[in-house]
Amino acid sequence: MIHSLAEGAAPTTPNLKNRRKEKEKMKDEKKRTMYLKVRVSPEEMAAIKMKFENSGMSNLSEFVRAMTFEGYIVQINENELKEIHRIANNVANNIN
Repeated sequence: MIHSLAEGAAPTTPNLKNRRKEKEKMKDEKKRTMYLKVRVSPEEMAAIKMKFENSGMSNLSEFVRAMTFEGYIVQINENELKEIHRIANNVANNIN
């Protein structure tokens, strides 16, 4: 849902407004004083850079923080997936 625009303002959603407020609060309360160094292979770095470029974000550090705190990891159990596929095939065969 997009709220009405103020003169010259970009469209925002309540969620984005809350994020901005939280971000401003974080800047005021906590300065980033810690340094994190991560080793990656050239292929991994190329993949990170490609995802960063496709994200539309302007800062790699901000992108990495966003992916760390807001991203998610999907783990797929192949055995469970095969079982679901088998059951779906059985249902489809029974319908026909």
